[in-house]
Amino acid sequence: MQGIEVTGMGLWSVYREREGPANCYKYFGDDLKKPTPHVANGKIEAMAVAIIRDKIANMTLKDILKCRNKLREGIKDEMQKILTGWGIWLETCEIQDVKIASKSLFANLQTEFREDQREKAERINCNTQRDIDFDSMNRRCASQMK
Repeated sequence: MQGIEVTGMGLWSVYREREGPANCYKYFGDDLKKPTPHVANGKIEAMAVAIIRDKIANMTLKDILKCRNKLREGIKDEMQKILTGWGIWLETCEIQDVKIASKSLFANLQTEFREDQREKAERINCNTQRDIDFDSMNRRCASQMK
């Protein structure tokens, strides 16, 4: 909804404590015997996408772009609550990239920056012109006094 694209990754393992292994087998069964458990990965990915969308919808754009740790920790905490019941331990959850996918949103965000840069350039031009005029006036005065 905000035109944001988040790329990340997560690493998980079977939760070794209490009923972790039994719950993991109960939810994913023979998929766990495969070198790549596609069913488990797919369910975890779908859950991660839903949680990320919720977190993004409830954060400011500035926080999303600048406070990746806040986003990452929120996602990790929410995911772990659910994954523990599935018998899974989330080893790590990382935000690799946050991109603005909406061209209009990107242009709107750039407006303030561009205006600040334009004003700064205008001030520099005015100061430079003032210095040139001042130097020119000093030279004329000096040449008239000779």
